[in-house]
Amino acid sequence: MIDSPLISVIVPVYNIDKYISKCIDSVLSQTYKDWELILVNDGSADNSGKICNEYAQKDSRIKVIHKNNGGLSSARNAGLEVAKGEYITFIDGDDFISPDTIEENINILESQKGIDIIQYPVYYRYGKNDAYKKSIESKIISGKEQLWYSYMINEYHCSVCDKIFKKYIFENIRFPIGITSEDIYILPQLFNIAQNVYYSDKGCYYYVYREGSISKSKISYNRIRSNIIVHKRIFDECQNIISIRQYKIRYLLEIIKFVIYAKYNFENSEYKNLISLIDKCHINIKEIIKYKTTIKDKLLLFTYKFIGINNVAHTNLIIHRIIRK
Repeated sequence: MIDSPLISVIVPVYNIDKYISKCIDSVLSQTYKDWELILVNDGSADNSGKICNEYAQKDSRIKVIHKNNGGLSSARNAGLEVAKGEYITFIDGDDFISPDTIEENINILESQKGIDIIQYPVYYRYGKNDAYKKSIESKIISGKEQLWYSYMINEYHCSVCDKIFKKYIFENIRFPIGITSEDIYILPQLFNIAQNVYYSDKGCYYYVYREGSISKSKISYNRIRSNIIVHKRIFDECQNIISIRQYKIRYLLEIIKFVIYAKYNFENSEYKNLISLIDKCHINIKEIIKYKTTIKDKLLLFTYKFIGINNVAHTNLIIHRIIRK
């Protein structure tokens, strides 16, 4: 490809010395050669930083940032600050991509100039014999409402890792510090900026579930708090988009589930702090009746509407028993 554009590949690295080489090798093996690989060592206590340095000494396209531990968002943001590419992509350090991923999708981006984000297939690997591949039929999704609808019906994956972005998308967007589910948190900003998203059937992102990863870590107070903040953010966004307003029910129910979990697993002071985050979640009673959801879910929503979120945790078990009879 003549005058091919540079793509910045940002990889956060934290205590993954058993996995990081496979991730880096998957970038080195790309058929597309005009890339820079930004490895952000986020305060690793194992040999991850050393491995990154060794690769950087062998290939000038590899840059290593060593920083104090600040979490996934902090590491990604550090990579964004130094990225020079016309395109941006993210890979988690324990995952990897197929050799044709960048070239195939850059070709689409360059041939169809109106695309701001391209999403490619992802292969989820849970264990030796438990895996599946998720891909969407190739098509373009345009406009804010259609993007939100596509997300609500699970076409647009919430992860940033199976995508390539035009760099301008992240000019004023950074990942939130101290909040998990950071990819979902920035969705409103992404959808406010991007005009067109293309679903590609080219390439593949290999997502590896492993012990010790964020997705498998113990459910802590901070994790529950982050999830409530993120789900309320999406709940509020749905209020303003008529065509997807009904989907806000899903997020309210998720919030209720988090609150119920907190009621029985955290200190009372922590539980009250979580309640204070969601006091302004209100829905119209007519909406509850017309939405297509289970009887149990409707009872939960009626409970929230009439006696408040504080009492939902107390009545949930009763509701469950009523449904079972």
